[in-house]
Amino acid sequence: MPNNRPHFEIPSARVRIAEVAVRGRAKPFSRPDYSAHGDFLRERAAQVAEYSNTTADSGATEALFLQVRTPSELPARGERQRLLNAGLEIVALSAIDPNSATVQLRRSDVTVLQQRVERYATTPSHTGKSYLSAIEDIGPVPIEEKIALEISSDDDTPLDCLLVFYATLTDRERAAVLLAIRSYMSRKNLAIGAERRLSNGVTLVEARLSASDAREVGAAFSTLRQVMPDRLFYVPDGRRISAISPEITIENPRCLTGVAVLDTGISDLCPGVATSVVATMTQLPAGSVGAEMHHGTFVASRILYGDDLESALRSGVLSPLCPLIDIPVIGVDARGSIVPIHEGHLASAIDAALPLLPASARVVNISLGTNSACIDGQMSVVGQILDKHARARDLLVVTTAGNIRNPRLLAGFPGSLLSRDCRIDSPGDALLAVTVGSFAKFDDTGALSRVRQVSAFSRRGPGPFGGLKPELVAHGGNCMADGSTTARVGVHGLAASGNAWECDSGTSFAAPLVSAIAAQLFDHYGNPRANLVRALLLHFTSPVDVPRVSVQSEHLAGLGEPMLDAARWSVDHAASFLHVGELTSSQHQFLPFHVPACLAAGAGGKLKIKVTVVLDPPVSPDNQQEYAKTRVSIALRKPAEIGHHSVSVSNELVEADKWSPISQLTRSFTRSYQTGEWELQLRLWSRGLSVDFRQSFAAIIEVSDETGTLPVRTSAEAEAGQGYRVLGHRAAA
Repeated sequence: MPNNRPHFEIPSARVRIAEVAVRGRAKPFSRPDYSAHGDFLRERAAQVAEYSNTTADSGATEALFLQVRTPSELPARGERQRLLNAGLEIVALSAIDPNSATVQLRRSDVTVLQQRVERYATTPSHTGKSYLSAIEDIGPVPIEEKIALEISSDDDTPLDCLLVFYATLTDRERAAVLLAIRSYMSRKNLAIGAERRLSNGVTLVEARLSASDAREVGAAFSTLRQVMPDRLFYVPDGRRISAISPEITIENPRCLTGVAVLDTGISDLCPGVATSVVATMTQLPAGSVGAEMHHGTFVASRILYGDDLESALRSGVLSPLCPLIDIPVIGVDARGSIVPIHEGHLASAIDAALPLLPASARVVNISLGTNSACIDGQMSVVGQILDKHARARDLLVVTTAGNIRNPRLLAGFPGSLLSRDCRIDSPGDALLAVTVGSFAKFDDTGALSRVRQVSAFSRRGPGPFGGLKPELVAHGGNCMADGSTTARVGVHGLAASGNAWECDSGTSFAAPLVSAIAAQLFDHYGNPRANLVRALLLHFTSPVDVPRVSVQSEHLAGLGEPMLDAARWSVDHAASFLHVGELTSSQHQFLPFHVPACLAAGAGGKLKIKVTVVLDPPVSPDNQQEYAKTRVSIALRKPAEIGHHSVSVSNELVEADKWSPISQLTRSFTRSYQTGEWELQLRLWSRGLSVDFRQSFAAIIEVSDETGTLPVRTSAEAEAGQGYRVLGHRAAA
């Protein structure tokens, strides 16, 4: 350890609470002619009644899904309560039209809706106008809302598809819909594959469909939310460098925290990784006779040994970092060929395996990718199920930004980064995952990236909702214009055979380094909440170089490379204050932190305050336009003669989507401030949740001297140490 100066913890007893002022009700909406509008809605309600009886799933579910359109001056996202008063519950906002939303209605309540519309149209007072007047139109969900953009109507070639059904269906309805879709596909002579019922409520059906088939199926089923491509996951191969001596000594793992390696599989022929495997949870696809061990073994060795593998092999002693849980998801058939997996299988494998992880496994590493760029406003099904389990199980999921494999795009680096085809792929789009890109540590003649520059193959952000992706970068190697690498510029890992080590490059081998740091932080802080470890990873970072292209640097390199020692220990010119707690939307919280007197204006230093706040919001698999259900706003408050005054700050983290689970700001001060106790103000915002919902969060507030000369850490402890707890650490067994 570089020193013995731990970070401070803000005790919950010192957090100040204040009630949030309640906003007024929505203004009423008026129409010039309620009778004419009522007549129009009567006609539409009659058509809805007919539609309810003619869909292919009419006998399978009580749930009927429709689209409601609101007046242009009333965006649909603000009309939840009025539509609910009409018996229509918004389940998804339109990705095409801000004045449209998908609503759910019980089929048995269609008659009730017709009666309400009848009273609205015919009574002198137009009963129900306070909510029915906000409905511009109602009818079936347009097929354009259901068919993914990648399924082009210009090409009718059949492709592997996923039929995604609404998550709000009951278990009985899900079973009945599966019977209905089997019957329908049989009648239409359409091929159908596996059926999967995920724990987040989503039902998936694999099918091979042309664009015209997809449109026909989408129109036939009210309960079908989307038809999307069922993307393949790709596995690269490494290149052998050298044999390994059979005399290598392998020690016990140094950490207590386990890392689950959800990958191709870890070879039991490779003692350098196999001795660290404490459990195997096989999730291979049909047709497999065993796991494909090469990629998973390489990834596992990167977690255990990182960039120190070569020196460790030369010393004759391997000291693995942590226990591993092997979750093989890609297999080989009887001929030794790889059995490919699609998104549906991987989502199902994640759903089956993660709830069964041992309690000591707090990190999940997924170094797989689809080679298909994410789509704005659309979360992959794998991302959805990862987000569900990351929150439910309090896990830290680490995944990759994905690799650019197209030789044309690689040869055009860095200008080709402007192409949307270079955006992150699944599962790197997962909102609650730490998505990791790659930077180069070495260069050579013909290599595309400079030392400490983002690797040419590393996919870029933003995420599907405009937020920060990738969040971090780590060493994943360098490559040539054709995508190849060498032992000099690539990364090193163990071969599945167990008798050699190999070289390769890719974000697959950058993510394990972050998983390794995460495991060490879980150990150091005594098995804390995953939010705290995410915050530590994202706060204490070192920048890397990015090429000069018209892409925001944070969308290329995220927040930088995570720094393990900085996340565990303070340097003397900085003091960091950590807090883990819960927020409600009805209250402000004010976290105290101390700016020591040595940082007074004019004292020779320069005050900088950096804040990182991380949430794990619940997510909506159906409502992609409002995927995250909570967010937090943050503000600084400096001491004044009486109480505190707000500080004008801007959120410097690049976010097109303010509903990001990450909030970060940095502000430097040179005048007009006092030292002493400052505050960080937090307010939770939510949508679709009860007012008493409690959101877990972690906050890090770092007070530093930008000149690097003043004793901030020791001064803060001397002046205010009694008000904060000094964090200890848990030693490994």
